[in-house]
Amino acid sequence: QVWPSREMAGRGGDGRIKYKLARKEGGEDDGGKEYSSIAAMWKAELGEEAVGSEKEGEKWYSTSAQYWQKVEPTVNGMLGGYPEISDADLKGSKAFIEKYLLASHIEEPGSRRAADCGAGIGRITRGLLMPIFDKVDMVEKIDTFAKEAEKSMTEIERTKLGDVYVCGLEDFSPSPHKYDIIWVQWVVIYLPDNDFVRFLQRCADGLKEGGVIVVKDNITRKGIGFQVEKADASITRSDDHMKDIFASAGMKIVVDEVQQGFPAGLYPVKFYALAPSFHSKKRKTQM
Repeated sequence: QVWPSREMAGRGGDGRIKYKLARKEGGEDDGGKEYSSIAAMWKAELGEEAVGSEKEGEKWYSTSAQYWQKVEPTVNGMLGGYPEISDADLKGSKAFIEKYLLASHIEEPGSRRAADCGAGIGRITRGLLMPIFDKVDMVEKIDTFAKEAEKSMTEIERTKLGDVYVCGLEDFSPSPHKYDIIWVQWVVIYLPDNDFVRFLQRCADGLKEGGVIVVKDNITRKGIGFQVEKADASITRSDDHMKDIFASAGMKIVVDEVQQGFPAGLYPVKFYALAPSFHSKKRKTQM
């Protein structure tokens, strides 16, 4: 979801997050309620007893699902009323892959495989990943979106479609060593921090040697804490907050960059290419 920015418009091995910066940074929700810390916000939103339990995100995910089930399966719906940014978004993502990842993190043509997490109606699957990869798997929680994606594909695109997982990121567990890239765009805002960490840890197991996870999402501007949208149960994090989560998941940042060419009134959008800290080798691919 591409939300206008409000400041412009008016754990370790067990998957439990252990913040490097103790997350003293505060934040607020869309109703103006302020939170002294991220921990205080999660206790308020998830319920103090639920935090850390297996049922931690049930209420949060239910609100988000109810919101998206009412959204039309169109580019306008997927981009929150900003369909005009789609071309710039896809162009920026293609440039990011070609500039930083194609030669060193993606196998030669013939065996390239990607996953599109939070795939929606397949805008990124079709417009970005299928032209580069031989097979693309889709992960999408809303069944009507996944069906629309398959329905809208050409015959050639259908030959490149791999597995379709109708589930949320909190339930996605990729097969080991399957993907060159796991692309995760405008969807981690719907994961509570602990589930975000666990999701990244599972995705790390799903990467081929030298593979990467690319997180592309909204961030708050420097000096602004996290911001919660209660209507769709989402949280926009600061750059430091995102980096805390990556570190807690055992991920290192290969390269990060800000998306260019979006309207000034939107949140900044940033790419993070991530690799597991325990992977030290890079591919030497002849292009």
